[in-house]
Amino acid sequence: MIPYDKVRPFLPYLFWLWLISILILMVIPTGGGVHLNFPGRDKVIHFGLFSILGFFYIAPRYKNKTPFRISKENRNTFILLLFVISVEFVQLRLPYRSFELLDILANVLGILSGIIIGRRFLLRIFED
Repeated sequence: MIPYDKVRPFLPYLFWLWLISILILMVIPTGGGVHLNFPGRDKVIHFGLFSILGFFYIAPRYKNKTPFRISKENRNTFILLLFVISVEFVQLRLPYRSFELLDILANVLGILSGIIIGRRFLLRIFED
């Protein structure tokens, strides 16, 4: 097992680094150099990127047992969901990117699944 107290100080940095990386990836022009092509590939990428972000978001907070109480954590989760949606609207303004409602759905489902998976499985990774 990994001692949580040793890892926890680095988790917020991973969150911010991943958030900035996603922001950069979402505004740069896409290249045609990807050899793995299948229908819905873009949605899988969106889902994966944002589920990792959700995991990094919840990892430093996994011991909070009150997810439905109005709290700072819930407000921050709402702000994160607004960011996820706004990234797609930024792409609407870029001539070399495209806007799709299904991308928003993949982003939101990715964030929520990362948070849920993080809450459920972090106790198995870290020892108390």
